[in-house]
Amino acid sequence: MKRLLLITYDFPPRGASGVFRMAKFARYLPEWDWQPVVVTAAGVGPHPDPQLLTELPSNTEILRVGLTRSHDAQPAAVLSVQPRRSWRSRLKPWIVPDPQLQWVPAATWLAWRRLRAGDIQLIMTSGPPFSTHLVGLALKQFAPRVPWLMDLRDPWSEAPNQRLLIPYKLNRLIERRCLQSADHVTVVTDGMQQLMIERLGVAPERITTITNGFDRHDTAPTGTSRTATAQCKPGPLCIRYVGSIVGLRAQAAQGFFSALQQLQAEGIDRSRLLVQFIGTFAPAIHTAASHVPELVDIVPFVSHAEAVDQMATADVLLLLLTNDMEGRIMHTSKLFEYLALGRPILNIAPPGEVRDLIASTGAGSSVRPTDVDDIAGALRSLI
Repeated sequence: MKRLLLITYDFPPRGASGVFRMAKFARYLPEWDWQPVVVTAAGVGPHPDPQLLTELPSNTEILRVGLTRSHDAQPAAVLSVQPRRSWRSRLKPWIVPDPQLQWVPAATWLAWRRLRAGDIQLIMTSGPPFSTHLVGLALKQFAPRVPWLMDLRDPWSEAPNQRLLIPYKLNRLIERRCLQSADHVTVVTDGMQQLMIERLGVAPERITTITNGFDRHDTAPTGTSRTATAQCKPGPLCIRYVGSIVGLRAQAAQGFFSALQQLQAEGIDRSRLLVQFIGTFAPAIHTAASHVPELVDIVPFVSHAEAVDQMATADVLLLLLTNDMEGRIMHTSKLFEYLALGRPILNIAPPGEVRDLIASTGAGSSVRPTDVDDIAGALRSLI
């Protein structure tokens, strides 16, 4: 069996959304005669999900690097409180490519030691965090004959949150260097592939789209929910969003909450409609939810298995994307689980990849994030 050195910052037992793509690669690549050797960060993060680790083959070799994110030790409730603007938070946008840069030297050393054993046929790095690709870049200099596959789950320098000129230019320079050094690049959508070809000069034959997906073992719900606080009571239409909303997506969600305020003003209450947000959410989401207490509940993070149960028992599943380039060309990782579970989807997103996929599969309806009246109308039609 061939061996793959798989380098990824997020990996089980972390419960972050970035975990699943590489965790599934590690789970299923042995069926295709590739045995992963995983190099990842130590620590479990603020939301551990130990069950994810039990789903991996028992012989999976996992090497953990001691440096972890600064927020790993913070409690789960931290995102519900507006943080103070410390000097660290002001400095964060200037750290290129990202604050996980501190992880790179130790990860590179550990990966190089494992590579020297001589049984690795392929190196694969996956980001974000994009500093992970610096490990691949360094290893390519040390071992140029070992192919390097660079996996991008999100746009890097072309991401909408790259607003500062100097960090943007540095990120673009580093990204180009990585793209030129990698033997092949994988991305998660066709729109992202086109972006890489047109704006970053990647040759079409050197880039492949491998979309996210779903695992049939995960999407076979147990039929019993283990979180009583997230139960939908009989009667009202139950709409659920399961995951996290932070950053620009929290801003884009404000149109949805404005639509809920319209419905609440019309006298619609939770006897007819209940919207549940299950997971980790930015302070802006908690604030917006406080203005529609009759219609919205926020439920803390649950395990992935529990999350699937919650999705499967909802009347409607909610998607929220940013109203920008990223919202047009990207999928959320939960989209494919939504599709697999067969529940109707209310998609709040600009025209683009997700809207096209939902339309082509007949999986639900789509509304622009800024069209508050249309969002309210879509909600009324569901009640």
